[in-house]
Amino acid sequence: MTAPVKMKRLNVDIPEALHRCLKVEAAAQGISLQRLVTTLLDGTHVARDVSTNGHTATRRRTTAPWSTTP
Repeated sequence: MTAPVKMKRLNVDIPEALHRCLKVEAAAQGISLQRLVTTLLDGTHVARDVSTNGHTATRRRTTAPWSTTP
């Protein structure tokens, strides 16, 4: 049996516009904001498969669609 992963809390201040974009993306993917941010920090991008409306995890870095940098 695998031991549960120990979790720690991380509080960060981000711009309101970025928070709103992250919430929209999480809702579009049908996942929690916590899961979206955790997967982004972990380097795992949860991509939506538009044809099946399913989710697939890929181990690659991509430019986030909500990025505020050009």
